[in-house]
Formats: sequence, C-alpha cells, structure tokens
Amino acid sequence: MPRIEVFVTAEDIEEGRRRNTWTCPLCLALRRATGVQWVVEESTSYPVTHRHSFIPLPPEAITFISEFDATGAGKPFSFELEVP
Repeated sequence: MPRIEVFVTAEDIEEGRRRNTWTCPLCLALRRATGVQWVVEESTSYPVTHRHSFIPLPPEAITFISEFDATGAGKPFSFELEVP
C-alpha cells in the first residue's frame, strides 16, 4: 500500500470534535489529504470507501487522540499512514 503524510493543522484541532470517530482532527486531516471521509477509532482508521480496511495508526496519532479526547487540546503534527 502507498504511504501518505498527513498534516493535522491548528484549524483541524479547532474544528475537530472530541470523542467523535467521524469529525476528530485526524478525520479532518485525512479527508483533506485523500479526498474521502475517514473513520478514526482509538488505534485504527479506515476510509468509508474501504470499510473493511482497518489501518493501524502510528503511536503519535494514538497519543494525540487520547490527549485530545481527554482535554480538547493538542498541537499540530504530522504522521505517515498506509492507504488502500
């Protein structure tokens, strides 16, 4: 599978919703990077066009999700992800 770099911006963090698998900052960044809606769970993600392609998230993304869900805050960062 090809790899992409995903940039989670300050705008993604501001507009993202805590504890929401469809509109968290990572979902917003992934949609911008790929052009399709994504679902992001605690340690995996998948594009809605490939609902059975569970893609493991890297440690930095998992840490971000945990902290954002707990506090609603976070700092911009980037991560690489394999995409179908």
